[in-house]
Amino acid sequence: MIDELGSQPQTGPTFGLSDFLRRLNAAETSFSANDVAIAAFVRRNPLATALSTAEQLGRRLDVSKAAVVRFAVRLGYRGFTELREDLRRRVVREQAELPATMGDEGLDAVRIFLSTKLTSDLASLSSFVESVDQRELQRCAELLVQQTATVFVAGQRRGFAAATLAQRLFSWIRPGVRLWRMEEPGLALALDEIRAGDVVLAFAFRRFPQVTGVLLEYAREVGASTILVTETLTCPYADIADSILLCPSAGSSGFDSSLPAVCCVEALAGLMIRLVGAEVDDRIRQLLDSRHASRLEDADGPGGLEPPTRARRLARRGQLGTP
Repeated sequence: MIDELGSQPQTGPTFGLSDFLRRLNAAETSFSANDVAIAAFVRRNPLATALSTAEQLGRRLDVSKAAVVRFAVRLGYRGFTELREDLRRRVVREQAELPATMGDEGLDAVRIFLSTKLTSDLASLSSFVESVDQRELQRCAELLVQQTATVFVAGQRRGFAAATLAQRLFSWIRPGVRLWRMEEPGLALALDEIRAGDVVLAFAFRRFPQVTGVLLEYAREVGASTILVTETLTCPYADIADSILLCPSAGSSGFDSSLPAVCCVEALAGLMIRLVGAEVDDRIRQLLDSRHASRLEDADGPGGLEPPTRARRLARRGQLGTP
């Protein structure tokens, strides 16, 4: 029985994932139907479990959040959060120990770095999922799919990579998404393109570029909606943004992790697709029907792509030799 393994889960260096699975197997005789379903998922997907909240796991398995918590308590934990943290440490330790069996001592430094980075990235992603305001995330997605608005996406330094990803993903979902290059000359002319009713999505991470504040301040003055994606509420521009999405990050090297920002962008894109629905398929077909691949980069500019007609689609299929 589970009592033979101790009243509390052991997390010392000699206890890895295999010990956790033994504990799981020992408790199996007392499992309810919900417990059996949860245990089966945990065995197959220990890493996914370590990255999930009780609510997320319950939704995925069609059981209640309370059932997930009771499952953790039945294994000797105070709650699911403790189970998840313990499981995360065990998964990381298991991954860290795998290369050691290869006998290549020259890879020790790489193994240690990857293990450390995995730990910090898992912590960053978990922090984002747990702390993000879900209502605010939904509200931001609703702003971003407004067909009457032009969406300006901006970021500098580390924020520019996140802004570029956002522009690429969002452009597949809706037209009118523009990447605002803040490092280019002509700042006043660029600002003048923002109109009332538009949406400005700005990414700002340490060190916070001053031009981000200029952009958000101007957008607010002209009546545009502003969304700030940052890692902390101490960001100097938090007070001038209509909506804030926090993406806290932990660094395992000289660089902070960008994974929370990437996760945030992909979450927004997923919510946007749910809001737009079937229109996304039409948009993708419109892009794919472009005669020249290079035009995909400017599909939402002046004189952009026209909706594909049946005749044009048939002609295109004929050129490709498809039925």
